[in-house]
Amino acid sequence: MSLFVHSGDSLKADMDKYLKKNLSQYESFDYNILQNRSEFKIIKIIEDREFSLNGNLVYVPVEGIAKDGRAIKSIITIRVKLYKSILVTAKQLERAEVFTPADFVLKKMDITQIKGTTLTSVKGIDTYRARIILRQGEPVIEENIERKPVILSGDKVEAKLTSGSVVVSFDAFSRQDGIPGGIITIISKDKKQYKAKVIDSQNVTIIE
Repeated sequence: MSLFVHSGDSLKADMDKYLKKNLSQYESFDYNILQNRSEFKIIKIIEDREFSLNGNLVYVPVEGIAKDGRAIKSIITIRVKLYKSILVTAKQLERAEVFTPADFVLKKMDITQIKGTTLTSVKGIDTYRARIILRQGEPVIEENIERKPVILSGDKVEAKLTSGSVVVSFDAFSRQDGIPGGIITIISKDKKQYKAKVIDSQNVTIIE
């Protein structure tokens, strides 16, 4: 399917429709058409091609009718700003600081300039902590946070070692922080070190 346009105003109107259809996951957007295709007397947007968004640029496939009547396929490049309500920090958060919902506010921002995966809800945020220092007003991205450990370095844990059908349990101490499913080093009371998988805040399973 194609949209035929004959003037700058018509091109903008049809571009609005095209972008609204393909950018519906964003709360709003702004855009600028970077090329003035004055060599065409008629332009049609080719809608059945895959939508192409790369960062803050949209590449719109078009077919233009030149002044000599030739049909020429081309691309119109558009610079966009894409707005979503995302989490930003309400205060500075230190490295390894455990989050609470009150540490964040929702703010509508252009996400095209944010490198990383943004967050849009505080649901479950209290199970995470800061991987680095997060300054006040900074957008929160997945790459800068980490799961809150359920075992801390020095914690006493119950370790289970399975050999065939035999399961041996013994007390040990964690040598590092660990999250459920994570692998940590533990040390037994007789000073032997093991690699263990974290089950919960008190139990680990020996893997080697």
